[in-house]
Amino acid sequence: MAYESANDTASRLCSYDFCINYFHQFKENIESPCDTKNLEMSLLQLGFYLASWGMYRGSSFLHKQSMLGLKGAVEAVSEIAESRPEIWGLDVQNYSDSRSVEIILETKARLNGAFGTNKPSETLITKIMLGVFGVVPAFDTYFSKATGLRVLNKKSLAKILEIYEKEKTLIDKRRRPTKNLRGDDTPLRYTRAKIIDEIYFEKGFNELTAIEKKS
Repeated sequence: MAYESANDTASRLCSYDFCINYFHQFKENIESPCDTKNLEMSLLQLGFYLASWGMYRGSSFLHKQSMLGLKGAVEAVSEIAESRPEIWGLDVQNYSDSRSVEIILETKARLNGAFGTNKPSETLITKIMLGVFGVVPAFDTYFSKATGLRVLNKKSLAKILEIYEKEKTLIDKRRRPTKNLRGDDTPLRYTRAKIIDEIYFEKGFNELTAIEKKS
């Protein structure tokens, strides 16, 4: 996989590592990512991760805003982390549990309401959930092409769980450590949702590229 060959911490791929490691420091912390002293870094970490993964391109409303356009999202992340701390430990293997599914969909709903009059796409919401909590794959063009899943709901979570159960050995084997700025491995490993995201992003990319070459 192309992802696995990207060990350069200057690569855009590592923006995910830096973002999820930053937010996970609040898992055992009495501080919040939206505290006054943390807010600026929270906005920068989330914003740069999203920019690295294309969310400031094209028709996205984000490219018309400063980093403060993400303030509502950081506040929503803080609220869900405080009220549903279980979110930090959830991954694909938990999708069979109704309580876990409830927390995931509640997180989506809170983020959907975090952008004021702007309507966030399914891609934006799920990329935030992936980059902060690692709890679901990002429902972008390539993932959707490869899986047929376009909306994060109970049905799609069940389908992702089915994918995991069929490819459990492969997916678990690919759960490598995330990197810090120095390029060192951290204790935080890629979630199963992130590995599924990688596999089906690449599959969808290859499928669409093949179609474009034929046209």
